[in-house]
Amino acid sequence: MNEDQILDYDFNSDDDDRIKMKLLSKNYFIILFLLTFGMYGIWWQYKIWTFFKHRQNLDIMPVPRAIFSIFFIYSLFEKILAFGKYNEVKKDYSSGGLFVLFLLLTYIIERLPDPLPLLSFFAVFAYLPPHNIFNLALLNSEEFDAFYVDGFSQRQMILVGCGVIFWLLVLIGTFVE
Repeated sequence: MNEDQILDYDFNSDDDDRIKMKLLSKNYFIILFLLTFGMYGIWWQYKIWTFFKHRQNLDIMPVPRAIFSIFFIYSLFEKILAFGKYNEVKKDYSSGGLFVLFLLLTYIIERLPDPLPLLSFFAVFAYLPPHNIFNLALLNSEEFDAFYVDGFSQRQMILVGCGVIFWLLVLIGTFVE
């Protein structure tokens, strides 16, 4: 595995043969999710699917699975849960419940009259339990040397900058006739 193929979390091999991974904290995940209008959730799904594709030698295509997440996110949540249990993570969640929350907040609420579609930003809460368990599983794993980093990477800073600009444009568009 090389770092271009897998997670944002940076894979780097070292003398101890453990793959080093920089983990994204819950707060940074939320910031990226909100600033990118939820698009970071699609990127995160792509990266996690890529992780499982390489780790389990699966014959899948991560890009379509991330884009058409309505069909695949339940199985992703289940894979993350199994990965967590394999690495002795004691926390648990309901994949079905998170799928329903994801479905409501990303596909159903957006069809309601304004300003109710703004509630779709709460879809981040469907991602947080799997994100947390995935990170804990990596921290517990003998295969990975995982650690949390302070701050954003360069790519993430670009996303933050673009997100701030987009949010400013939205606010200007809202208040200027």
